[in-house]
This record gives sequence, structure tokens and C-alpha cells, in this order.
Amino acid sequence: MWDVFYRLNGDRFFKDRHYLDKEWDELRPGSSCKRVLEVGCGVGNTTLPLLRLNPELHISCCDFSDNAIDILKKNADYDPERCTAFVSDITKDSLTDVVEKNSIGVCLIVFVLSAIAPAKMLSSLQNLAETLHPGGIVLFRDYALYDMAQLKMAEPRKHKISENFYVRKDGTSAYYFEQKELISLFDEAGFDVDTCDLHRRAVVNRKEGSTMHRRWLQARFIKR
Repeated sequence: MWDVFYRLNGDRFFKDRHYLDKEWDELRPGSSCKRVLEVGCGVGNTTLPLLRLNPELHISCCDFSDNAIDILKKNADYDPERCTAFVSDITKDSLTDVVEKNSIGVCLIVFVLSAIAPAKMLSSLQNLAETLHPGGIVLFRDYALYDMAQLKMAEPRKHKISENFYVRKDGTSAYYFEQKELISLFDEAGFDVDTCDLHRRAVVNRKEGSTMHRRWLQARFIKR
């Protein structure tokens, strides 16, 4: 469904993420990390701002959607000398077919793991682990249990696929993580947890007179 999503929405749906360097030092200019892999890059809402911010980076980035990668490569800011964008389904395609094994310092996985069926999450993390050198870092951000979006989808039971896993109206899916569960999943995939924090934010829509209570997990995992 993500390929249909990007065919319909192009690069108009998601906003550029200009905040990640403020959250993680590894992404800032002057960091020792020069090679980054972004899994689930979409149309480049993370990759392109990071390339503008940090001229020292080379980013390999992949997405399940052919349409998303096509849109990214046509962006005027896409520089093939500093960015390698490719199509990959990380649940079944080996990332090391494109990215050299043990060559990556930092892997970004931001609101991506939640879109993968729970039964395929472990193998997907083991797949990306193959690209990281020992001591390499995964920077993670994704939906947390009891986020308002989950609570809204839980009301009409037709949205629920399995425990904490739901399908949206557009056919895309979302899983909502609990901290201990996430840490255990990464541990099984060969990572130690450095930090894993629950974040909460009340988002007020004054026009509609409503407040959305958003919850997400932000974590840093280190490959053993």
C-alpha cells in the first residue's frame, strides 16, 4: 500500500524532519560518523535535510516503494555523489546486496519498524545489523503504546490486525511499541540498549478545538 500512497501523495504529505540533529549528536557536522543508512526513507524528508545540514555525510537510503525512490531521485537536492537511494523491502531483500557489510556507522529507523508486521520485525533488524560495523548505532523513533492514534483505531474493531497492530483507512499499517518489548526485540537482533525513552506531547488543534495526546519511543541501540 505504501507504493500507492506515494503515487497519490508524492512529496506533499510528510514534512521535512529538521529536528533529528538536535536529538542525536551523531548526525551533526563534526561527528565521527560519516556513513549513514536510512531505512524507510520515503521521498527524502530525513535524508535531504541531513545532507544540507552536514556536508560530511554520505547517506545510503532505501524504501519499499519504487514511487518514493523515484520522487527522491528527481529532487533537485539529490546528489548521487553523496547519496545512494535504492528500493528494498527489508523484510526479505538483503541490504548488503547494495550496502557493504559492516560499513555503516549510524542507521536511522524513524517511524518505520511500526509499519512492518510483528513476525518480520526481528529478521528486518538482523538485516540492517549486517550493514553496521561493531559498535555501530541505530537511532530509533516510533509510535508508543497508547498513542492517541492507537486509541482511536481501537474503537472500531475492524482496524485491529493483532495485538497493538492496526491497519489505517488508507491500507497502511502501524504497530505501537512498549519499552521493554522494544528493548528485548533489539537485544535478540544483536544490539545493546543505550537509551530508550518514552516521550509525550499534547498537540492542540485550535481550529477544531481538539487535543491529541501523542506518545512515541526514542532510542539509541548499539550493535554488539
